[in-house]
Amino acid sequence: FKSKTIKLKYIKCSKHFTDATWLQKELLEIGIKSEIIHFKHVKLNKETNRFISSNILTYMAEGKETFYGLNTIKEFAEKHSSTKINIVGSSGKLINNLPENIIFHGWVDEKRMEELLNQNAIFVRLTEHDGNSLSVIEALANGNEVIWSQPNEMTYLVSNLDQFDSKVLQLQKEVSERNYAANARNINWASENAKKDKVLKHLIEKIEQVAK
Repeated sequence: FKSKTIKLKYIKCSKHFTDATWLQKELLEIGIKSEIIHFKHVKLNKETNRFISSNILTYMAEGKETFYGLNTIKEFAEKHSSTKINIVGSSGKLINNLPENIIFHGWVDEKRMEELLNQNAIFVRLTEHDGNSLSVIEALANGNEVIWSQPNEMTYLVSNLDQFDSKVLQLQKEVSERNYAANARNINWASENAKKDKVLKHLIEKIEQVAK
């Protein structure tokens, strides 16, 4: 767009969709009007499980850990040594001087990710910028509590260390008080908004409307 290489006729003659309100606003800034539609679906949790701990699970891409909130995670870990912070995606090989309660798991498969979600009640995503994250939807479908740097009706929005610190401690208390049971409200939300057949049916209907 900045280099003026976008052919505007394709924008004007097309129907545009996105699945995040903030992306919708960003698209509008370059003249693209879009409609919100959910097109991501996840495996649904059929039963309300119990978590093993109220520790934290998060994802960071290898070499891009700072973009995924490493500095906030590090400061929190230094203040709260009893809370383990599990990081998937990154091996942590290029990072030094981190507290011992930060644990890197590297790249994990779907089964291992499910295990880690069930072991750690709180899922965190602190990216500098984001789409409508599939990992967030997966965590909600599993009944995890989710802290995110983007707004969502089912997650907790944080923008700085103090907010993050306070919210983690609050959620750990709530999880403990309900005896580590999964959040049934989050599971129900995912059943309504991320069920495969429902999501695809709605998407196909939208495509058919546009194609007429």
